[in-house]
Amino acid sequence: MTNSPRSENFRANELFENALAVSPNNQKALFYSGVAAAERGDKELAANRWETLLATSPPQNIREILVQQIAELRGEAPPVPAQVTTGDGIVNVRVTLGESAISQVRPDSTVFVIARDPAQPSPPVAAVRRTAAELPVYVSIGDSDAMTPGRLPSAFAQLEIVARVSSSGQPTAQSGDRFDSGVKRGLCHHRRTSPVANPEREWKSSTSDERSMVIN
Repeated sequence: MTNSPRSENFRANELFENALAVSPNNQKALFYSGVAAAERGDKELAANRWETLLATSPPQNIREILVQQIAELRGEAPPVPAQVTTGDGIVNVRVTLGESAISQVRPDSTVFVIARDPAQPSPPVAAVRRTAAELPVYVSIGDSDAMTPGRLPSAFAQLEIVARVSSSGQPTAQSGDRFDSGVKRGLCHHRRTSPVANPEREWKSSTSDERSMVIN
């Protein structure tokens, strides 16, 4: 006797849910559990899963598909794809670990650099994912890093930047996370017309101390 397609789908979804219980940021499990939720009509869960997947910095082509699908699930107008130039972020920050954190943070720990609206911190406007081993690192946050359709960093006159080592690996803050925050500024929106040979050096020379973030 063969199993029905419905039974097979149930078992597959159960495997993905088990995978997420162990590893909440498992990209494959987030994607396919979102697909399964959408197929059974649970639009809210599907959108939530894919928004979590967006926070894990998937490839740009996958990100664009997810943003479009999330907009449809939430009944919103799909955003017009942003024309973003590499290295031309809305906000550029340098993130490093403080002395008290260096010896206590594992190299494979997840680091989230989040841009949020000071007047409405949740949900975040944009997020970039790195690992502690990459620190110190210069992070550029642009419209392609937007978390939800229709809320692009370039649309905000002011953003708050939070750099956080996630103890759980999840985008949402948890007890025990280490972080630095409070970088609030008016944004000057512009586009560079000439290429920069060394973007990191350019950021170093033009970035003030208020754009440096130290996670303790």
